[in-house]
Amino acid sequence: MTGENIRIDQTGWWKLTTAYLGELAVMEDSRLPKGLIRKLQWLAESIPSDKFIRCALAHGDFTPWNMYVAHGGIHLYDWELSIPDAPAMLDACHFVFQSGILIHRRPAAAILQEVAALQEYDLVRDDFHLYLRLYLLINCAYYLQLYSRQAQWHVQIGWLLQTWSEALDMVLEEDGIASQRQLLCMDVFDHLQNKPYAALKWLEERPEDVPVGSDIDLCVDRRIVGGLGQLVRKHPLVEGCRIRRKSFMNNYAIFLKDGSLLSIDAIWAFMRKDVRMLDAAALLGSRQTDKYGVQIPEMEMDCRYAFLFYLLNGASVPERYQTRFGRSELAFAFDYNQNVHEAILKRIRSQPANMGWRGMLKKLHYWRDVAGDLFHRGGMVVTFSGVDGAGKSTIIENTRQLLEKQLRRKVIVLRHRPSLLPILSAWTHGKELAEKKAAGTLPRQGRNKSSLSSLLRFVYYYVDYWFGQFYVQFRYVNRGYVVLYDRYYFDFINDSQRSNIRLSPSFTGWFYRFLLKPDLNFFLYALPEEILQRKQELDMGTIQELTDKYMRLFKRLTRRYRYSKYIPINNRHMADTIATIFEHIKISA
Repeated sequence: MTGENIRIDQTGWWKLTTAYLGELAVMEDSRLPKGLIRKLQWLAESIPSDKFIRCALAHGDFTPWNMYVAHGGIHLYDWELSIPDAPAMLDACHFVFQSGILIHRRPAAAILQEVAALQEYDLVRDDFHLYLRLYLLINCAYYLQLYSRQAQWHVQIGWLLQTWSEALDMVLEEDGIASQRQLLCMDVFDHLQNKPYAALKWLEERPEDVPVGSDIDLCVDRRIVGGLGQLVRKHPLVEGCRIRRKSFMNNYAIFLKDGSLLSIDAIWAFMRKDVRMLDAAALLGSRQTDKYGVQIPEMEMDCRYAFLFYLLNGASVPERYQTRFGRSELAFAFDYNQNVHEAILKRIRSQPANMGWRGMLKKLHYWRDVAGDLFHRGGMVVTFSGVDGAGKSTIIENTRQLLEKQLRRKVIVLRHRPSLLPILSAWTHGKELAEKKAAGTLPRQGRNKSSLSSLLRFVYYYVDYWFGQFYVQFRYVNRGYVVLYDRYYFDFINDSQRSNIRLSPSFTGWFYRFLLKPDLNFFLYALPEEILQRKQELDMGTIQELTDKYMRLFKRLTRRYRYSKYIPINNRHMADTIATIFEHIKISA
């Protein structure tokens, strides 16, 4: 390979590329994707400009349409883009990218895979990672500034911009410069940049600044939701996407390949049940674009939407939105008030859009949505088992919060069983006193040794499980709830003494076959020494014995029931445990 070693910041192309990036950062051209430009800036900042690299003469536009074969060799023309000190592999990378995009219409992942194969034949294979990034930086910066000077864009420019952006996503994520969630947020807003939408309750200045756990709420023209759905389903960083469609909005629950999530609401009508609370067209008509390319509503419209959203859902406007909007002169209060709620709702219902045939149509749409939620089995049942001190309560609470905040799922936590029937002592002491006594009593302290009494107690609780499972199914699961059981039927098999029952595990285990099987079952365990540091309710021998029983039981159930998962987890590090549980729930949801 010919050429010489030159320090990056001493090359002509580096100085020109950084100048292009400076120009692009302040350009007012609305056609240029703002997120793509920021990605290039991140990439430039990550490159060690004082590093020596191999440089040589490059054609600059080495593509199939700039060459021909004659006299046994390849001949090139159109050398006006040639670079005398270009980084190695620039022409080879350009050939693969341009032909892959414009001729073969390959996605970025396939093109990068083909480019990676080039390093096997090059003397710079040890630094190939850097040379690929230099190519992307030089090529994208040059063409973006070139396109900004063109009055009309041909359709192929859209292909190029999308593929370059996706390639940068994979490079920046691999280098740890940005997370998959940040990159997807940027790509969503780049996709929407010149389409009719408005980001609602927008607190962040840049799309990549949306906090983990926060959703993106968009008011959109309904005609653009198809393209948005296609983008998030086919994005190279997306593992899967669950779309919930309603008469007035689509919700996109997006699962990324690194395990993170993003939820997007695309709303084309502002509805509260069967009532239109605000004119979406009027809000869209008030939108303006900020310096990061995000379209936001006029402050007054955004404030009106936020107030009505929280008021009609029976809540006060959160402090963070009050800070953004300020206590404006709008004729609205920020604190929830039942009288205000009723007065506002009455006023909204009297609007022409909610009366007559239009009101009837909205009622039909609402009840269709309700029916869809009722019969769409979006929910699931998840059980948590483990000896006392294994950390179930903390894990369940953290799982509940993640499900509610990140997956936006409704969650119900049940203790041990459905509890359609009260605990037995409630028949003699009353429900309140019985629950108080049970809470103050250590587990496994019952003195019952009668087989008959044990059988009667078991039958009582089994009846609760058998009938209660259908109640839980129709009341919660079929309506999209995630049901979390703090302990489950498995205690009757392995640790029935907790319920003051003395029966053979094989007997109680046999009846499990008649119950609906939960989707996911987690057994949390830890070393006896670790458990005793948390709680000292059981001795070391009992902890080890119960742990062994649960391990064997979960192995048997795994072999027997293929559509129900039984997963032991060593709950040594809480963050790892929660991440594992959450990943299983995401996959199964």
